[in-house]
Amino acid sequence: MLVIEKLHFDYNGQNILEGVNIEAPKGHLTGIVGPNGSGKTTLFRLISGVLKPASGKIIACGTNMSTVNTKEKARIVSIVPQNPTLPPNYTVRDLVLMSRNPHLKLLEQESHLDFEIAEHSMELTEINHLSKRRVGTLSGGERQRAMLAMALTQQTPILLMDEPTANLDLIHQTHIMNLVRKIQKEDGRTILMAIHDLTLASQYCDRLIMISNRKDFVTGSPKEVLTSDNILNVYGAKVLVLPHPNNDGLIVTPTSNDESDSRNL
Repeated sequence: MLVIEKLHFDYNGQNILEGVNIEAPKGHLTGIVGPNGSGKTTLFRLISGVLKPASGKIIACGTNMSTVNTKEKARIVSIVPQNPTLPPNYTVRDLVLMSRNPHLKLLEQESHLDFEIAEHSMELTEINHLSKRRVGTLSGGERQRAMLAMALTQQTPILLMDEPTANLDLIHQTHIMNLVRKIQKEDGRTILMAIHDLTLASQYCDRLIMISNRKDFVTGSPKEVLTSDNILNVYGAKVLVLPHPNNDGLIVTPTSNDESDSRNL
C-alpha cells in the first residue's frame, strides 16, 4: 500500500501541492485525475524520490521513503514517466535490462536470473520480437511498452505511470490500458496512474483521486468521482456523464456552454 499524508511541495516560492492525502490500496489500480497544472507529475516525482517534499510523509509498503537511499527507493517504487529521453542506440533488450541495476551490487554483472526476468517482462508487454531493435527506431506505442517492460523488470511492489496513453492513437491507448490491467490482475501489483482521459480512467481504474487547487478534491470509485458537478467544479467544464453501453464504465463528453450551439448543428 502507498500512503501519503499532508504532503506539501513548493517550487521557487510557489505552492505546487498543499496538504495532499492519498491512499493507494495494495493490488489496486488507482487513477489520479485533474486538470493540467494540478500537480500530478510533481506528485509522482515526489513519490519516486526525484523531488523532496517540503513536509509530509510518503509511506510505501510500510517504509517511510524519506529514510531510505535512492537505490532502496528504486526497489520499492518504479515509474513509467511521460516522454522520457531514452538512449537511441541501445537495443530494447539492453534498455529493459538496465532496470535490474537497483538489485545489483557495485560492479556486479547481471545474472542468468536477471536476463530471465527481463525476457519475461518483454513477453508480458509483447515486445520480445523487438529485443534487438534500436530504441531510436521504435514507434510511440512501442516505446511505451518498452518503458513498461523496464518498470516490470525492476520488480517493485508499487508502479507509477504518468499519462501512459499520452500522444498515442486510440488503438494504442486501448492496447496499453488492457496490458496494464492484465499485469495488475496477474501479479497484484499496486499501480498509481496519472491519466488525462476521464472515460479511460472510469473503465480501467478501481479507484480515482481527483486533484484540484493543489489538493486532493475527492476520492472514491469512478462513479463517485466522475460526476458532472465534480468535473464542473474542478475542470470548469460542463460535461455529460453517461453509462458505457459495453461495460461498467462511464463516458465523459463535453457539452456546449451555449445551448444554441447544438441547435445550429
